[in-house]
Amino acid sequence: MAARFFEGTNHAELYVRYRPATPSTLVQLVCDYIKEKVPGPLRQAVDVGCGSGQGTQLLAPHFERVLGTDVSPAQVAKAEAAPGAVNIAYSVSPAEAIALPSHSCDLVMAVQACHWFDMSTFLPESARVLRPGGALALVGYRLPAPVWQGREREDVRELLAESYVSGLAGWIQQGSVDTYINGYSDSRFTSPLEDHRRDESTFCDLDGTVADMVGYCSTWSGFQNMVADKGQEAGQKFLDDIQNRVLALLGDGATPESSIVIRFRYFVLLSRKPVDTK
Repeated sequence: MAARFFEGTNHAELYVRYRPATPSTLVQLVCDYIKEKVPGPLRQAVDVGCGSGQGTQLLAPHFERVLGTDVSPAQVAKAEAAPGAVNIAYSVSPAEAIALPSHSCDLVMAVQACHWFDMSTFLPESARVLRPGGALALVGYRLPAPVWQGREREDVRELLAESYVSGLAGWIQQGSVDTYINGYSDSRFTSPLEDHRRDESTFCDLDGTVADMVGYCSTWSGFQNMVADKGQEAGQKFLDDIQNRVLALLGDGATPESSIVIRFRYFVLLSRKPVDTK
């Protein structure tokens, strides 16, 4: 079964506030890949682990039908409450049991989610629902970096990575390291399909402040686990420490209210079902 981390209503609200939305350019990249082998209109896509439905909505213009699924009722409730296209439906279900017929989908997509799935079950289940030529897209993003004074600050991204791995040791799981740090490079993310491609050209820029970037850290499941274990005071201290260290790196009069661009760099692993599959 998929691990359950983003189920509390408060955490779902933090997720909507601070997490990036899937860039439309990435969705177009995926659709162009599918159309290399699938002629005509694209019929159906399923966004597995859809969360609040931000990425699901971007699929709607490209497909006749779109289904978003998530194991979390709180996340699905957020998705259903948001304005959306009429060709989108949502359901509460695990990633490892996609409630669609075999050979019915042109796309199975998972955005910043599959590191919590049982991949040994999810991958063959994805292959089952894909029609010949259909694609599996495993999407994730790295820890963010601020664009400050015209330069993307990799040193701040490295600081966040160190805080994540060391500061939350004992509260994070390997799955989160697999995406934020390793970019799904582990062999368990390799699909049984063909024509594998990896693309890392897409990024999402969010206008915000230093405080907003630190607020994003509160959405980490490891942070939520630490707060549940140690309490709100420990959580606030963790976030304050990150903020102070970020400000020290930025220098030049940076404050929590300083305007920055928060840049999330995406990666996507693409593969497709063989066209001659029966």
